[in-house]
Amino acid sequence: MTPGTGPRITATAGELAAAAAAVDPATPVYLEPDEIEPGAEPDDQDTWVVLAQATAVPAGEDGAPAGPGERIAVHEVTDPDGGVHRHLASTTVLTLRGRHLATAGVIGEAALPADPEQRRLDAFEDDDDKTRYLMELLDAVTGLRDELTDGHERSGFGPAAWRRLQAAQAALEQAARHIDAATAYGHTCGLVSAGIVDDDRPCMTAHIDKTFVYLPELAYDECGCPRHAAAVLAGNPDAVVTKISDGARATLAGLLPAGTTVPLDAARLGEPDQDEPAT
Repeated sequence: MTPGTGPRITATAGELAAAAAAVDPATPVYLEPDEIEPGAEPDDQDTWVVLAQATAVPAGEDGAPAGPGERIAVHEVTDPDGGVHRHLASTTVLTLRGRHLATAGVIGEAALPADPEQRRLDAFEDDDDKTRYLMELLDAVTGLRDELTDGHERSGFGPAAWRRLQAAQAALEQAARHIDAATAYGHTCGLVSAGIVDDDRPCMTAHIDKTFVYLPELAYDECGCPRHAAAVLAGNPDAVVTKISDGARATLAGLLPAGTTVPLDAARLGEPDQDEPAT
């Protein structure tokens, strides 16, 4: 087993021993957080496995894995022509992580952290689409609601406590409905993110951020989806489309009021649009 090769499933002690035997006996062992693949069945414990993989990590001056803030060693190699090449030093560790497979015996291409709090944190860091974060948040809130609904009735709480827990259950139910409704707004174009447009219509995911509108009062152009670009153009006679993709141009033309056209001299964005349905 060498760095750069894929992980191997170690579902038995023998397989784990074979993975350990494939690296130097002095190789450090790293434990990574558990992962879960999309489509994994929560109640199917038989598809939990341990993945073993040789991984190259930065090395310190002593050749051991460099810790946080530790200086990474630099190695110099002289080629036959006398040229000196420098590269950061690395060393090999044996990485182990639990993984819940979607298909027994098959390592999927993608996986998310098994820890729901870490999944929410990772999803929140996505600046382009907050939909997954909102879905993770919805799961957390509905889980608490269900816990109050199914788990605590007549389980030792007095009437005063139970009345308050029922009120909390109702509040969580309302929160879940609001979060569920908010998932329609996970995709947010530049015009909405910047507060230039504020309405209750979700952004169009087709050709999102492929229309740039210049607003004189802001002295810069901002990207947006066709729906909200049309709203800005309809409400501001001084707004001008400066750049637009071919797909966004066709969609925008169908959203503008009669008599309003997209300037033919607007620069054409060369990036291909994703084939997504207009929503």
